[in-house]
Amino acid sequence: MPARTLTLICSAAGAAGTSGAVVDYTPNLESLRVTSISPGGCGALRARLRLPAGRARLPRPELAILNGHVTLLDGRDCLYAGEITEAALSLSGDGESLDIVAQGGANALNDDPQDSSYSSQTAQAIISSEFSKRSAYLAVDGDLSAVLPNAPTATFSPYYDGRTIEDILHELCDLLGDYTWGVWPHPTHRDGFGLPTWQLQVHQRDTATVGYLANLADVISWRIAPAATRAFNGVTLHYLDPTNGPGSITVTDSRLNGNLSQGSAPFRFRRFRRDMGQRSLTSSQATALANQYLASFQNVTNVIEVKLAAVRDARGAPLPLPRVRADANIAIPELLTRAGSFPAAPAMQPGTNLFYIRQATYAEGRDQLPTLTLLLDQVADFAAADLTRLHYEEQLRQRSRRTNRAVQPSGLALKGAWSTLFTGAGQWGSSIQFPVVLAAAPTSITFIAQDSVNISSGPNAARLTVWGCEVYVDSTSSGNGWWIGLYTTNGNCLREVDAVAGTARLHCDVCAHLSDPTPVAHLIERGMLGNQPTYAAICPGCGARECFNPNLSTDDENHPDPQRAANARAIRAALALLG
Repeated sequence: MPARTLTLICSAAGAAGTSGAVVDYTPNLESLRVTSISPGGCGALRARLRLPAGRARLPRPELAILNGHVTLLDGRDCLYAGEITEAALSLSGDGESLDIVAQGGANALNDDPQDSSYSSQTAQAIISSEFSKRSAYLAVDGDLSAVLPNAPTATFSPYYDGRTIEDILHELCDLLGDYTWGVWPHPTHRDGFGLPTWQLQVHQRDTATVGYLANLADVISWRIAPAATRAFNGVTLHYLDPTNGPGSITVTDSRLNGNLSQGSAPFRFRRFRRDMGQRSLTSSQATALANQYLASFQNVTNVIEVKLAAVRDARGAPLPLPRVRADANIAIPELLTRAGSFPAAPAMQPGTNLFYIRQATYAEGRDQLPTLTLLLDQVADFAAADLTRLHYEEQLRQRSRRTNRAVQPSGLALKGAWSTLFTGAGQWGSSIQFPVVLAAAPTSITFIAQDSVNISSGPNAARLTVWGCEVYVDSTSSGNGWWIGLYTTNGNCLREVDAVAGTARLHCDVCAHLSDPTPVAHLIERGMLGNQPTYAAICPGCGARECFNPNLSTDDENHPDPQRAANARAIRAALALLG
């Protein structure tokens, strides 16, 4: 075992009215393996603790599963913070030991799959909302100051069907561009034992700043191999535009010829095709994402693994191996020969002699010198990554609510067509049977006309359920007439309902128009379909007609989907003003 430089502390907060437990296991540490990854932050920690005979079998509250925290320190600096997921008592020929396994703080972001949806929200707002919903029990620090400090302004309208915060972070970083996230020890916040809490950090990936240095003398081994696993020079994405419906975008390497023969591209035409499923993306967002994939795939990439015995900081000063972590760059000058061309003057070239660290693994043990193994960008094991992706997608499928009949997840708008033809004056209409069962009855349904003749009012909707609704129009003239158009559930939505002034504003999802404050009695029309009252408002910008569901309840106002809850509160408040 090398000379001890690290401190391993296990702690667990006690139940209400108790003090908890904290133990320094540094004298008992026999072997240690700890990783950091990007995205993710602190990864897995494995440690063997050698204890005197009989002592390993004593109760150890500080090793409680999930409640037990593991903190690895180098002096006053925290290198790792996570929670215990396994603590095994072992007996072998050389005595008793405790084998502990811990996962970094990001493990807490995978605890609570929920359903939620958002309309035109920034990534910061979405992450903040997800944290807020779980604030009573989420183990990660509530300080979100390190989440997207550059405040990207792009907005998204996703729905999440059984997604955890970890799922959502992966998706948002994908949609924003070259972003990454991790849960790391908080620089200033401390728990009751004076140990760092866990902080979420989300930021744009830096691939140009030198974080660490190494040269040939520091290298125990390396493996560098060009890989065709992600060599693609054409990318096709299929996506769902919130306004225009399904779409696809294809981008190709400009070095290919017009007929897709190789031209000056480094390899023959190969297409990467990805179906974004029900993710709500605009065409511009889908195009940006496709170009991001193309930039990553259109040149041959290397599989790189480096094992180091020593490392230095960016100024060349020696640095302890366990201080190297993922989500930083390391310069290895000897790897410059991997570059296609040499720079005119010595410089650090991303992808040639400057590499982004995707995973860092530090290991030490009895009769073993400490080593640091780095997986460098590009990611070393694509086969494992593909298996992980397939497993992840299967988990999402199993989490989502599915019955023998397809169910539309909460918050995802349903679009369709409706028409009615008639002769003469009167009230005319028919029912809409939704093609799938909705997770909940719509708060409203919006109609946008494509063609109409001889219509005095409508369409109006009544009896909105998860199965469908009834729709009618009124005609006051003789002769033929019709209404032909499209419908969308969970449509425009009322804003700023003022119960004192009796006013509200109407936001139209069709044309994005937000009306001025208007008396509710002037904004909403009341009608009757048989003995069922109907309520509708017309967008002054495009004429889209929104019909509200009058059967919403307080349960809808407290629905876990924040968009549905906000719609329900506004609609119920407006209808209350109408008496």
